[in-house]
Order: sequence, then structure tokens, then C-alpha cells
Amino acid sequence: MAEVENKSAETPQNEEKKVKGYKVTSGSFESKIEAAGKVREANNKGFSPALIVEKSKYMLLYAEETTKAAADRVLKAVKAAGLTAEICASK
Repeated sequence: MAEVENKSAETPQNEEKKVKGYKVTSGSFESKIEAAGKVREANNKGFSPALIVEKSKYMLLYAEETTKAAADRVLKAVKAAGLTAEICASK
């Protein structure tokens, strides 16, 4: 009997991890006080970002979305309010 090889079950080691979602974030602050000031500024403009710590830096998280289109809508609204933000892929 001939052996059948199932290549579909194999995954290459160098294959990139698929993106699970998109984060709309702002800043990379060393000082918690500076980051808290940016949170207050965002609150005054109608946004409620979370303050997160990543690699000993403070960042503002405006939203986590499952699609790039949804993240783009949040980014557009944040920038329209005069705040800075960017989209980064969640892994």
C-alpha cells in the first residue's frame, strides 16, 4: 500500500503569524504623569482611552478592533478631534 503524505497539515516555520486584530494607540511615554495628562486631554475631547503599560512604557489604547476598516474609522475620529494616534496589528 502506498503511503499518502498530507502536506496541508504542515505549516512552514517562517510563515508569519496571522493578525488577530488591530489596536488604535497613542504615545509611548516614560512618565506615568505625562501619559495621564494625555488621557485627561482625550477625556476632555470625548474619548476614554485605557492607559496600558508595555515594556516599561505607557501608551493610550483607544480601541481594539477585529477589522482594519473598523480601526480606520476610530483612527479618523481620534485624529479629527486633534489627537494623535496610530494603528498597530495585534498578534
